[in-house]
Amino acid sequence: MIHALVRLSYKQIIDNNTPGNFAQRIFHDSYNEFLLKVQEYNPDNGFDTFKEIISANIKANSLHYKTQFAILHHIELLSHQIPYLPHLAGIDYLPFDDCQMHIINSSITDKTLHKISLTYTTGEFLLVQHFGEYLILAIPEQQGGNSWSTFTLKMQGNLSVCSYTYPEA
Repeated sequence: MIHALVRLSYKQIIDNNTPGNFAQRIFHDSYNEFLLKVQEYNPDNGFDTFKEIISANIKANSLHYKTQFAILHHIELLSHQIPYLPHLAGIDYLPFDDCQMHIINSSITDKTLHKISLTYTTGEFLLVQHFGEYLILAIPEQQGGNSWSTFTLKMQGNLSVCSYTYPEA
């Protein structure tokens, strides 16, 4: 039987009401960095919101990337484990390979409008089976080994399959 290989993405939305120390550190550090970096694209403070600034200067789209540098150390502390994803049967955490930050909204005068997303993308898992909203996935226990660990994952809001391929036979 040929099984598909899948990569998953989990999007975590963070704003001033998101609970937890990790989320609040991300919120504050990304907002402070946004205020520093946005000055280049809004030198006279003629615009208040992120969307207004982008409309006036398309180069301001680089703020997603530039602001991310302020939170990289927090992401590194996760040790490639997606936070806040509900418990998975079979493993304690879902590992990720990459994390990207995106500014959803912000304001230079109202911190409560600052909202970002972190999108965690996993490596490849073997899709063993699926039924309803559940996926049975497998990952190798050791690099290059023939032993696999399986776990069941319930699909839920902000979790999606971002890549689906069949391995070459």
